[in-house]
Amino acid sequence: MKSIPKILETPRTNLKIKPFNADREYTDNGMRRGLLCAEWNNSTNRKEKIVAIGINPSMAHNGKSDTTITKLCRFLDMHGFNNLIMLNLYEDVSSVQVKGSKVATDFGTKKGIFDEADIILIVWGFDDKEDLRELKSNATKVLADYPGKLYCIMNNMGKYPAHPSRMHYNWNIVPYVKKHMVKHHNMYGSSCEVASGNNDNDFKIYCHKEHRICIPKKCNKCQFFGGSESGFGICCDWEESYDAVSGDEHTVQHDEAYMEFQRVENPDLYKKMQKMIEDGELDLCKVWQDLD
Repeated sequence: MKSIPKILETPRTNLKIKPFNADREYTDNGMRRGLLCAEWNNSTNRKEKIVAIGINPSMAHNGKSDTTITKLCRFLDMHGFNNLIMLNLYEDVSSVQVKGSKVATDFGTKKGIFDEADIILIVWGFDDKEDLRELKSNATKVLADYPGKLYCIMNNMGKYPAHPSRMHYNWNIVPYVKKHMVKHHNMYGSSCEVASGNNDNDFKIYCHKEHRICIPKKCNKCQFFGGSESGFGICCDWEESYDAVSGDEHTVQHDEAYMEFQRVENPDLYKKMQKMIEDGELDLCKVWQDLD
């Protein structure tokens, strides 16, 4: 992925951000905001129009910025940009709403904004909760018409799209590669095929929820649970790009759990380990045996 280079190494903390066109509507279920605009002065000649898409509106409003908007504007300023239009997956200002009361953004009505945009920045975060999946899916159906404009913020471990409130200023803006729901078949050890002779290590898999290799607990209550493999493993569902896996099905054998952990959690280290394996410098069998 080719990142957009930074013009500044550190953010300008004296940047003055005064949002406009950020009217909030008060309803029985709280405040809603459909859009926010911001502009600021800088010394570059870049005139690209930036549209960002987050999860839900922050507390910023006309003439008053907040942490999320200010941080995002400072980050964009570091890359030479001087404007922002902020949209979100839904319009409710609070992330906690009465069940069923959230108003999803109709991105079909925003095509005029996307048509005029030079860059559409996906900043809806790593969160893969079930209630956000449909909203993301609806957004990406509209955004599919703008493949050359889609970018996101990637962290230093290769994870994307980052949310502004949790971002570091040394992260990068890179092209956004669309993600798809993938079924990850995490298989137990072969000895689990018989009724006896098993130990705890035979049942350990890479757990996406726990971010570690372990014996998963209460899988049927996990947001990533995709079903049992008839006693031979656990199926987990989460979104990945086809650059990371080949297709909608991904099988992880028991002795591959350590590499699967690194592939998802530490992509840069994973690539280095792959090279070490190819060069005969790393014995994965020994690594697996040494795991607690």
